[in-house]
Amino acid sequence: MGKNAWSAEVGRPPEDSNLQIIGKKMSFYRRLRVEELLLIGLIFAGLFSDGLTKELPVRERYYRGTIIGAKALGMGGAFTAVCDDATAIYWNPAGLTQLKLNAGIVAYRISSKDVVGEILGQTRFFGKRQFTFLGAASSKGGFAWRPLANIKKKNFYSKTTDEAGNIIERWTDLEYTLNEYILTLVEQTDLISMGLNIKYLGGKLGFAQKEMVNSIWQEPEANIASGKGYGLDIGFLILGKHLKIGAMLGNVLSKIYWDDYDAITLEGDGVFGLAFQINGLTLAGDFTRKL
Repeated sequence: MGKNAWSAEVGRPPEDSNLQIIGKKMSFYRRLRVEELLLIGLIFAGLFSDGLTKELPVRERYYRGTIIGAKALGMGGAFTAVCDDATAIYWNPAGLTQLKLNAGIVAYRISSKDVVGEILGQTRFFGKRQFTFLGAASSKGGFAWRPLANIKKKNFYSKTTDEAGNIIERWTDLEYTLNEYILTLVEQTDLISMGLNIKYLGGKLGFAQKEMVNSIWQEPEANIASGKGYGLDIGFLILGKHLKIGAMLGNVLSKIYWDDYDAITLEGDGVFGLAFQINGLTLAGDFTRKL
């Protein structure tokens, strides 16, 4: 009895039969279809995963940080074209090319209140005592650390009414920190100085909330999340004999990605500054526009 005949007798197709070849192709086709369906499912899950996240329970103004530098504050914040000390990392990184010596800066805030209102358009949310800027710089570049937010709220109560007339009461515990780490690079030509801040952003959030709607308790919410992001500041400075012209684009492409929340795009702004200096007198002005 030949090999093919024996295979047919025991119920298996002969090895060289068309039936066996077709069976192998069908088996491979079934496996391929399953793998393709799994792959398509994963792709669609990735595409629509953002829809499963939610808005971060922190307001946009918490990302502004605090103004840096006594000299800049004394000039009312019109420092984009002046920027002749180590705080240029904050105001206009191109200004570091004016430094004659290596310099460092330490800023420490002392206040009788945890939350300070707006000063020169900047809202500050920090504790009563905290470092607000640490940096070192030279005419070649610099690096710095700056906290953008350090918030602690315990059993914070709020009461609102929605469009349907429902009375919503909330009790919130919140701990939120966001830090900015800056590497500054500068370049100078005969006509213009240029500066670039490369920024890494890192934050942590602890959040718990109880909610009552029309005197009926709702399901409590709690979460711990971390965020990481990046951003750029771009500065330009033109130095004349008496006139200085500066420009700064802040928070270019700045974004923070959170574990369980939607990504946050930091608000950017463009600042144009002029400074006229003669006989030790400086007249300066800044013009700001949101990007």
